[in-house]
Amino acid sequence: VHLHTQLDISTLFFNKCVDKYLHKNGIIGFVMPRSVIGSTHQHKNFRKFEHPPVKLLKIIDLEGVSPLFNMPACILIARKGTKNIYPVPLEECSGELPSRDLSLQEAKIVLSFAKKEYKPKINGEKRSYYYDEFKVGLSIFPRSLYFVDLENIRGKSVSVRTSKEIYKVVKEPWKHELTGEIEKDFIYSTLLPWKMVPFGYIDMHQVVLPILPKNDKYILLDLDDMVRLGYVGLYRWFKKAQKIWDNYKTDKAKERFPRLIDRLNYNNLIEYQHPSNRYVVLYNATGKDITSCVIDKNNLPTFRINGAILNPKGFIVDVKTWVFETNSQDEAYYLSAILNSTLLSRLIKPFQPRGLYGARAIHRRPLEFPIPKFDENNEIHVKIVSLGRGLHLRVKGLTQRKMSKSQIRKCMINEVRRIVDDVVENLIQIKEVK
Repeated sequence: VHLHTQLDISTLFFNKCVDKYLHKNGIIGFVMPRSVIGSTHQHKNFRKFEHPPVKLLKIIDLEGVSPLFNMPACILIARKGTKNIYPVPLEECSGELPSRDLSLQEAKIVLSFAKKEYKPKINGEKRSYYYDEFKVGLSIFPRSLYFVDLENIRGKSVSVRTSKEIYKVVKEPWKHELTGEIEKDFIYSTLLPWKMVPFGYIDMHQVVLPILPKNDKYILLDLDDMVRLGYVGLYRWFKKAQKIWDNYKTDKAKERFPRLIDRLNYNNLIEYQHPSNRYVVLYNATGKDITSCVIDKNNLPTFRINGAILNPKGFIVDVKTWVFETNSQDEAYYLSAILNSTLLSRLIKPFQPRGLYGARAIHRRPLEFPIPKFDENNEIHVKIVSLGRGLHLRVKGLTQRKMSKSQIRKCMINEVRRIVDDVVENLIQIKEVK
């Protein structure tokens, strides 16, 4: 049930049509997104074809045909009332069509057909020790209400306005520009995936967040708390932000998130971030390949404005990244080096859902492989730590030279293939699924 929001609605249509319209032994042919025959977790039960029971007779794989649909597609042909057994005959079609709308006879002239067999790929049975240790960050949305540029520092306050960079990329109805004077204690840093490179980052964003550290946890402040504690600037900012939220949130959001901070702390994820943990291991939640880096909370970038210096209150992880916190620098470098390996990116490929532009979701998939808990007495682990530390220093030097993200990524991918992949392969010892 926890993956219901990621279900493709086509699977529900398929089962409903079988249940409602077919007699026993009736046959259905249904065009579907190809992701349903991939290795996505949300379709795992669908691929059992148990409710209602159907037997797959044939799959036609259309991923190699273009132009066709706006996403990779397949056709499922099945009979109702019989238990499904794998493998199933699969016909793989490929070729370039002169147009989308052709008769079958016209299409056959330019298409190639290969007969194969299909059975769902199964991920490694042994998950990583870190599978339940990584969490997603706070839901810092709508971004225009949190992400800011710093303009001036005066005493205990700082003048801010909605980040110009973020404003350019947010969509309606959230294109709003706020200005205000915020108490310094509520300026935090965060890192978005598109600012990350393997073993580092280009730069961080500043965010205004109504949170304070207390007893090694963060507590959320609502508007009443801000008034009671005397945070006038913060109160004025979030009073305006709350009004915008009230005016433009959807009907569903009105029910689930009456307050803006309810949206921020969706699923109470704030409890998994701890001020006392010094090192943060991050990797991107979506994208084609995994990108990871280590953040040292004690060495966050400072900001200089007109000679004044501002140190961010802390580092808060955004929902578009997965995070593991630790006080062991070695453990942090160990994990980041493994996550950055091109081997691990290749291992998750068969289990990623695919869209028009290829594989896209990452989430917990890297952690479904047996990455062991860091052991400082393990020779391979120590070697991976050394590689991770060295590559983080290398990226820091590249960013100081103002190299572009694409240049850094290309450079680091070559380095990873040259010195990291073999060591990680020796550690994980899992063959790639072809």
